Amino acid sequence: MKYYFLTLFPGLIHQYFGDSMMKRAVDSGVVDYEVIDIRDYSGNKHKKVDDYPYGGGAGMVMAAPPIAAALKSIEGGAHYPVIHLSPGGRTFTQQEGEALSEAEGLIFICGHYEGIDERVIEALADEEISIGDYVLTGGELAALVVELPPLYQNVRPATPQAYFSHPGGYLDINTANAAELELIEGVGPVKAQRIVEYREAHGPFASVEELALVDGISQKTVLAAKEMAVALPPE
Repeated sequence: MKYYFLTLFPGLIHQYFGDSMMKRAVDSGVVDYEVIDIRDYSGNKHKKVDDYPYGGGAGMVMAAPPIAAALKSIEGGAHYPVIHLSPGGRTFTQQEGEALSEAEGLIFICGHYEGIDERVIEALADEEISIGDYVLTGGELAALVVELPPLYQNVRPATPQAYFSHPGGYLDINTANAAELELIEGVGPVKAQRIVEYREAHGPFASVEELALVDGISQKTVLAAKEMAVALPPE
């Protein structure tokens, strides 16, 4: 799955994917994302993207033409759900995340000002989603919340044994490949390969604690893993 973020502040998205577990996911190819700066499609030298609301009203909204042009720039974008993050949208749930995981890609429109031109919502957005009844400065944080469950749902195994639990999904240490195992905090490429080799030689892990049997996996790493893990029997 690939994520597209339409935003006025690309740095907010890049910063999120540039550290900790999400950086590992990007580096290992588990996550693919693209940030599209809506200002690049403003069509004017000042890169102005706000306008008065169509039909009148207080404040300024993000104008429709730059957003429409930014959406059009996405190759194959017509096949991906377009999600507008809005406090007026349907409240996001785990079930919604699982449904979105079926898509090949997701496009997030991150609003600012008093919102975005209503014509964009009516004509171009497939979903309008809210992450809760509170106010944010923009849609970027909400988009980053919504992208997590579909991501983890895509790496969740069909018949789990020992899980690393993330918000909305799981990583099975008995079926995950080396790249996926690098999502575990404190496990780099070398240790991930050692886990795979140990599993191949000795069979599946009965619990998360058995990671300590792998050469180079310290108790500190196991403790860090247990903070985000639960051991479950096979379904």
